[in-house]
Amino acid sequence: RLGAGTSGQVLQTGGSGANPSWGTVSSDFVKLAGGSHSGATNLVIDNLDVTSYNTFRIHLQNCLTQTSNTQTLFLRFRYDNSGTQTTYSVAAHTYVMRGRYAKGGSGDTGESSGTSEETGIRLNWALSKNTNDRYSQSFELMTSELNNTANHKDVRIMSYGTYYNNTEYSMYNFGAGICRQATQVFNGFDIYAAENWKGDYQIYGIK
Repeated sequence: RLGAGTSGQVLQTGGSGANPSWGTVSSDFVKLAGGSHSGATNLVIDNLDVTSYNTFRIHLQNCLTQTSNTQTLFLRFRYDNSGTQTTYSVAAHTYVMRGRYAKGGSGDTGESSGTSEETGIRLNWALSKNTNDRYSQSFELMTSELNNTANHKDVRIMSYGTYYNNTEYSMYNFGAGICRQATQVFNGFDIYAAENWKGDYQIYGIK
């Protein structure tokens, strides 16, 4: 008879012909934060453990503007500035995205910082104006080595869903953004638009 395991253990099979045993679930992929954002221009996540986790994934769903205007989402990194969390807003960011749209029209699309450096990394074409929740969009973002003081910081970008501005489009974009700051340790994110927006979010850490 298998004895009682300890708190937090799970029952694991040993394979064909072997007895089950108690084991510990890997904590290499951990949900660090989550919730709903609404009624503000900026979603700020701070004080991430960049020593324990090498890679971070940000998932956003049900994203819409809360005004009659369409809005673009951007991302900036944040850091500990002598005890005060601060957004890195220097014009030192580049990005490029490519995608496609359908329904209201059909074709290829994309966004790019071109030859300039900007104050944030663009994440999408634009969020739908506040008309109906079914016109929402989702995002999957990934970044690594935020405590590396030798390299630029990069972000993988994927956005998809519906864009509505009196005409409905189904769309997706894939791309990447670069923060060209190599010497600063970052430990947070600021995802923002020019006007209020809403959505649900989850932050995951990967060791």
